Amino acid sequence: MMTLSKNIVIRWSVLIFAIALLSCKQKKSDSIILNKTDTNKSESAYFDFDEVDHYHSDIEERKVYLLNNPHSKIKKAEGDDKRAVIYMEDVPDELPDENYGKQLEEFGFKKKRIDPSRNKEISNIFSLTTCNDVYAAACVPIYRDIFIFKKEGRIIGLAKICFNCRLYYIVGTDKDQGEFGQCGGYEKLFRLIEQ
Repeated sequence: MMTLSKNIVIRWSVLIFAIALLSCKQKKSDSIILNKTDTNKSESAYFDFDEVDHYHSDIEERKVYLLNNPHSKIKKAEGDDKRAVIYMEDVPDELPDENYGKQLEEFGFKKKRIDPSRNKEISNIFSLTTCNDVYAAACVPIYRDIFIFKKEGRIIGLAKICFNCRLYYIVGTDKDQGEFGQCGGYEKLFRLIEQ
């Protein structure tokens, strides 16, 4: 009797694991991207901006986890707690002040101004998107890429992106971001910043 129960538990465990694994598999989707032709850009775009600064860090994953580990034997430097928050947490809750970019640079991020000729492409990526197939992530994000959107020199939006996990955190818009990055959005954004 005990063996039969064990077998049932093992079979169910294997089945649940297989379903979870298969559900994470990315599919090519028959998608509809609203911001291409179906809606007015100003209605679907998250931000009305004229300037975008991209901040990137090459920090290793293990170093980020050490920053955040209270039991680490490595002596922490001043500001490491703040660095860990920037890399791992969904903050700030509100738009940051104008010194946020400088703070990112102090924590090792490199700033790159996105060429204004690419603003339309950026706007298309940071817009309402509807996809038939949605990709779900199953990892803890490390936000190594941060985009600061500005209008007339004032910060109007912020997006933290983890390309590895395909996760994001966006502040400054009331638009639905539920399908951000789907339909190839992460790949388009990655190619754009690599150019």
